[in-house]
Amino acid sequence: MRLLPVLLLISCAATAGEMPRFSMGHDHMARLGAAGCDWSFVQDNLAVCQLQINAVAYLSPQEELRGLVKILRRKNIAIAVECAYFDRRSTMEDFSGPNPKGIHDVPRKVLEPGVGRETARLEIAKLAPLFAAGGTPDRIVMDGPFRRLMEPNGDRAAGIPLTDAVKEIIAYMRTWLETYPEIKFTCITNFPNWAWKDYPAYRADKKGHGDWYPCIRPLVAATKAAQLPLTAIRADNPYEYAQGMIPVPWNAKGVDWMARLRDLERYAEGEGLDFEMTLNSSYGGMASAQGFYRDTLKFLGAYRESGGTPSLYMIHTWYPFPKKLCPEDEPYTMTNLVKAVMEDCRGEVGAALARELARPRPKVAHSVLDMAPPTGEGGNRHPDFPGTGTWSYWTATGVDSPVELGPGKVRYRPMAWNGKTVPGRGYEGKGTRITLDHVERTEMVPQRGGTPVLRWTSGITGTVRVSGTWWMSAPGNMNLVIFAKGKPIVERRNYTETRNPGFAFDEAVEVEPGDTIEFWADANTDPRHDAARLRATIAEW
Repeated sequence: MRLLPVLLLISCAATAGEMPRFSMGHDHMARLGAAGCDWSFVQDNLAVCQLQINAVAYLSPQEELRGLVKILRRKNIAIAVECAYFDRRSTMEDFSGPNPKGIHDVPRKVLEPGVGRETARLEIAKLAPLFAAGGTPDRIVMDGPFRRLMEPNGDRAAGIPLTDAVKEIIAYMRTWLETYPEIKFTCITNFPNWAWKDYPAYRADKKGHGDWYPCIRPLVAATKAAQLPLTAIRADNPYEYAQGMIPVPWNAKGVDWMARLRDLERYAEGEGLDFEMTLNSSYGGMASAQGFYRDTLKFLGAYRESGGTPSLYMIHTWYPFPKKLCPEDEPYTMTNLVKAVMEDCRGEVGAALARELARPRPKVAHSVLDMAPPTGEGGNRHPDFPGTGTWSYWTATGVDSPVELGPGKVRYRPMAWNGKTVPGRGYEGKGTRITLDHVERTEMVPQRGGTPVLRWTSGITGTVRVSGTWWMSAPGNMNLVIFAKGKPIVERRNYTETRNPGFAFDEAVEVEPGDTIEFWADANTDPRHDAARLRATIAEW
């Protein structure tokens, strides 16, 4: 185990028990190897640097990857690779060509016996650019192996039984060890999507992929019997799920989600395994680098205060933000956040977040927001949307705006939907920002009429920043057009993405009193999943 600086170990031990280790992950980690990228503090305190298998195979430029490996080896930082993509295969055979070359993975239609060994062989081949850079993996991080084997590509009917899944995972591990006998393994659970013992899944049906407890137990037993080095369990569980903030058709706030995580931690420790806690934020990661920074630090404080003592904190984004990885002293870069987590761990809980909240913020003068109701049975199709046909969409029955509001009143128009009226709400305060969260779930209804989802009317003269995300919990087709003063400033039509179903926007607009900014959005997604949501921030700049 790599030794951390003595000061860090002693001071953290005084506040949180044994000092946790730290890891970080980003889809473009190789950028940390670019010339002039300053992240020296993080280098001195990082235990593990996690690479994503397809970033190595398809995306990471060789020069950057070589520079990163050189740093990691010099600093004695372990190299982890996130992989075990049993439900994917590649249309390529030779991965030694120069990157970037585009992703060439496609879904496996059938999981045949031997898929574990076949997947390991494919992923070893995918690491050709890493080998050429002088690196070898120290740890394999299996990303949701039960989900990928028992419900491949979201299709339970195409999956294999639990007993077969365990056998394929064991075969996968054995195949890696044939080439790298010193390697160790971590098993990730996408924890909110699974039930756990008496706790429900954070899904509309409360069952999710099933109960993860009877899945992990036979795998742990099998690896012990075969003396295979499964050494850690990791929870992927973004902040909003741990706080019961994301809407589902039942009262998620009635579940102690932190206690659920702590029980998973106790289980791992009881089996003699390390427990690794992923720190990130889905809302923040889809909105801005600043939002990701703040909410991730909130998660760190909340988990520590709940009694959580993981062996390792994994600061990881698979969201659009933060885009920049360094320098570490520039606010809201990835390494800036990792540095803040490290500093917060060795000092007072919440110190890094307190410094962030003390930063000066933008000003907002008097403005009015209308939450426009659907027409008839609902609809928000703008006349300028060509060819949307009989789109369906998710709309909201309310707006939740819990943060600061500008001087003056922010007015909500009462909404009528499906024969029900939701009362409007008004706020008045001395805050510095208006944030609009469009988060409630409804049924899918035919799209009719011509009403914006949100309309903001300016009360100022100057520049405002319009930023946020249009995001779904499952892949689907999405439209978003944002009109400022009657002209589109953001246009994303027929947008489809499978890995991160959604996108971010960030635009500057010159406004005068009476000017409007309107959000026209619709989406077509699977009604079995929980939500589609528009988040927007309008701030004077």
